[in-house]
Amino acid sequence: MTNIEQKVQPATTHFLKNKEKYYQWLSELVAIPSVSFEGFSQEPVYQCALKVADLMKEVGLNHVQILEGENSLRPYIYGERIEDPQKPTVLFYAHYDVQPPGDEALWLSPPFQLQDRNQRLYGRGAADDKGGVLLDLATVDCWVQGSGKLPVNVKVLMEGEEEIGSPGLETFLEKHVELLSSDMIIIPDVENYDQETPGITVSLRGIVPFEVEVQGYKQSLHSGLWSGPLPDPAMSLCQMIASLVDDKGNIALPEILSMVDTQKKSVPPFDAQKFREEAGLLDGVQFRVPENHIKESLWFEPSLTVNAFQASSRQQAGNIICDRAWAKLSIRTVPFMEPQKVFDLVKAHLEKVCPFGLHLSVTSEGFGDWWQTSTDHKAFQAMQDSMKRAWGKDPVLMGCGASIPFVQSFTEALGGVPALLIGVEDAETKAHSENESLSKQGWEKAVVSCIYFLEEVSESFSSKSSSRGDFSS
Repeated sequence: MTNIEQKVQPATTHFLKNKEKYYQWLSELVAIPSVSFEGFSQEPVYQCALKVADLMKEVGLNHVQILEGENSLRPYIYGERIEDPQKPTVLFYAHYDVQPPGDEALWLSPPFQLQDRNQRLYGRGAADDKGGVLLDLATVDCWVQGSGKLPVNVKVLMEGEEEIGSPGLETFLEKHVELLSSDMIIIPDVENYDQETPGITVSLRGIVPFEVEVQGYKQSLHSGLWSGPLPDPAMSLCQMIASLVDDKGNIALPEILSMVDTQKKSVPPFDAQKFREEAGLLDGVQFRVPENHIKESLWFEPSLTVNAFQASSRQQAGNIICDRAWAKLSIRTVPFMEPQKVFDLVKAHLEKVCPFGLHLSVTSEGFGDWWQTSTDHKAFQAMQDSMKRAWGKDPVLMGCGASIPFVQSFTEALGGVPALLIGVEDAETKAHSENESLSKQGWEKAVVSCIYFLEEVSESFSSKSSSRGDFSS
């Protein structure tokens, strides 16, 4: 047994003996329908915040505070445990709000009732991100209960409005930057590389969402009496959207593509058949890109998606020319695309191709920036070593096709500290979809990784008696 294994043994032993307690806590959190979306009662979000605050106190965090965000019913919860001001400080983040359940008829068990099936825990928020909440709290609890103290200082911040874009986060960070001052931040809100391999996410795509509406008439028209001489807004919108891409679905606007970093990226070995199964592709449906280009396309290239389209509806699909048609689309951006410029180029293109003088509206409520980080900071090596101990293999330094806009906000507000994005999710998690689930094996290894990480940080980083710059390499 190595020296570091001896030091973490009391904490890891406590974890092995108390896993069921943590799963019970997760069950209690999942049972609270803390959906932060407008149109849902926000009282459960606040009740979940109170429960999280109680758990933070129970694991030994001090100065636990409920801090108001944009909405008083969706607060932030903060707690800390400062063992020695001369030691480094790790900030753990997670969010306790969740997505709506979706179509409850598609769930195999009630969405807000945690159910254990085949070593996976099913329930809305089980992984995204109440599993992350419990990862943070279990890590602290195991050190405090197992060893009597933490090897470093820890601060914990839980958010209640991440799923709606963290609208109050930047203001919150400006107000509480001193309170949150740390040397690094752990964010357990992404996927591992696969169910057997840990991952550290070092790049995220951004997002430029926008809505397009074309209108031709004051009301819908009888298609038999009016079609032929008159334009069809729904068909016109389809043609306009199609003009944004080529015949393979690639974005076709040269001005947008000119912003993309075309340097060849390294990607790990990849099982295309497994990816097909995890995505649920139907028989005969082909990939849009070559199989050896899937991960590169997903992590490092922009993409356009039609998220929703509305003209009439299935229930009211009469023989009409719809007076208008509407669509919501989004472009996933990569380094070094400028979100506002991307939106302006798309809008200008749609205005150019809009036919027949149809009235056009192109709007966006805001953008999410792409993010990437260097792995030169010693915290990354500490996490890699910790994951190898817990998982028995090296983690993959990976990209993620999704967007988490607040990562950039955190790192900038805290003076450029490293952000380590780690996973409690995997491809079978189905976050945001029906039958969301958490792998018990993956979650347990993630907790053990973080237990080791705190000791690795303690041993790897010099005293804070000198400048914070000593922590960078």
